[in-house]
Amino acid sequence: MLPDTILRLKNLPQNEIERLLQEPFAVFSGEDDLARPGNDNLRAYGLLCEATGIEKEEDENVLMVNALKRICIVSRSADGPLCEWTEAPAIDDLDDKSRKQMVSYIKELVKEVSSGFQGGRHLARRVNEYSSLNQLIAFLSQYINMSTAECYGLICMDSDKERALRFIDYLLRQKEEITLNMEMNEKLSREASEFYRRQALLRQLNAIQSELDESDEAGETSPASDYKSRIAASGMSEENQKALLEDAARLESTNPQSAEAELLKNYLEFALSLPWKKEEIFEPDLQKAREILDERHAGMEKVKQRIIEHLAVMKLRKTNRGSAILLVGPPGTGKTSLGKSIAKALHRPYTRLSLGGIRDESEIRDHRRTYVGAMSGRLLKAMKNAKATNPVMILDELDKMMAGGFAGDPSAAMLEVLDPEQNDTFTDHYLDLPYDLSDVMFIATANSLDTIPGPLLDRMEVISLSSYTPSEKFVIAKDHLLGEVMEEHGIDASQLQIEDDAIREIINSYTMEAGCRGLKKQLAKICRVKAVDLVENAGPVCVTKDDLADIFGPIAVRHEK
Repeated sequence: MLPDTILRLKNLPQNEIERLLQEPFAVFSGEDDLARPGNDNLRAYGLLCEATGIEKEEDENVLMVNALKRICIVSRSADGPLCEWTEAPAIDDLDDKSRKQMVSYIKELVKEVSSGFQGGRHLARRVNEYSSLNQLIAFLSQYINMSTAECYGLICMDSDKERALRFIDYLLRQKEEITLNMEMNEKLSREASEFYRRQALLRQLNAIQSELDESDEAGETSPASDYKSRIAASGMSEENQKALLEDAARLESTNPQSAEAELLKNYLEFALSLPWKKEEIFEPDLQKAREILDERHAGMEKVKQRIIEHLAVMKLRKTNRGSAILLVGPPGTGKTSLGKSIAKALHRPYTRLSLGGIRDESEIRDHRRTYVGAMSGRLLKAMKNAKATNPVMILDELDKMMAGGFAGDPSAAMLEVLDPEQNDTFTDHYLDLPYDLSDVMFIATANSLDTIPGPLLDRMEVISLSSYTPSEKFVIAKDHLLGEVMEEHGIDASQLQIEDDAIREIINSYTMEAGCRGLKKQLAKICRVKAVDLVENAGPVCVTKDDLADIFGPIAVRHEK
């Protein structure tokens, strides 16, 4: 008899369990075979068992049994899972000295393993009570992580020596797994040089990736499989996919704790965060686009007409292809704010790239990945923020870029960006892959053409914005600026009113500018002054032409014929 050897037979019906409780019975099938009993499923070797009790686990009955003897099938019955069996005693091929040495070695291993977890002392004491090798193996088998096939393999072995050596092998494997778990909990990183330690790592890796369903078709596991699936779904060209897959393969073979692995992760994350998939063809509505532009901007007829023409070409060609426009005009004429209106009219994302003060080509393209701290240039960062391949991108203050020095000319880097014949394969030094900018609509702004290189001007359509007329300024102030300024100062339209004559007087006598920036400042000053009256008197306030002298002082601008 093999004392304390407990088998857990699940999924048995109640009537079958009651019958098995009456007398000893033979078990020739594994746990997985009980759900589909049959003559073909009976294993060649089994155990003679006696039932000791029943346990209830969730919604199933579990029969607890003790194993008595090892048996084997002599003949099978043609009707159902019936057979004749006989006892299959083991071959005693160990002398007393070797048997005692194996028992002592197993006990020593159990002592080492059990010393690292709670309740291990009790297990070590129970193990010391056994002197029989087979009884010791039978007792410990229920505490070791072995598969059904491995357990059945021990039962099938006739040789005591072979069974003991195989069990010691399983016990060593269990020891390495426990040791590895303890080291991982303590956050220790050591290089696994022993065979059993490596096997434990591989077993755990396979189990984790099997749970996450990230193993590849061949059954091999790969730490970079997530990147591979994201690259395949990114929508980039086959050449770019091939290059990124090579980096993903390098990441798989690189030590996760190394600096190179971190650089590869950052690079792959940035490359996959860029928009690669082409947007669907947009069918523009010219009439609605006119309404949006007229509602948000007064004047600027040339610019509005150019946008309508671009929409008409897009509709005829059924394409999202962008263009490059340069708006040149005095400060405050609404060049930058016009970009948001154009983006709304085109139903595209809006993004802005400020070029003022840039003196280094690396600001546009950045450096290669071999440099410490390298990252992508500003242009691709703007594309990442836009999250689309066809945004409206404002290149603000193009004339304020500094002349190139030893670090390279930034205006030379912009040549490829704005050239429609080249920007479909724009290459950032950090990304080092061709990126398509042909669907982007570039709208550059400048106050003067004097500092913009000629080759750069040739790649853009220049549209000059003239100064606003007094009547246009009045419409802008009445319809746009006044509401914005009052909202910024927390004033409601019912609390403050500015007469039309007062607005015209501000335009004619207190501002002298091409745009409307100074006009907005003067309206803000009125709101600040009258905010005091609103707080102290709590009544509506009306500003007339006669009140301007008290607010602004003497007339600052005199128009002479």
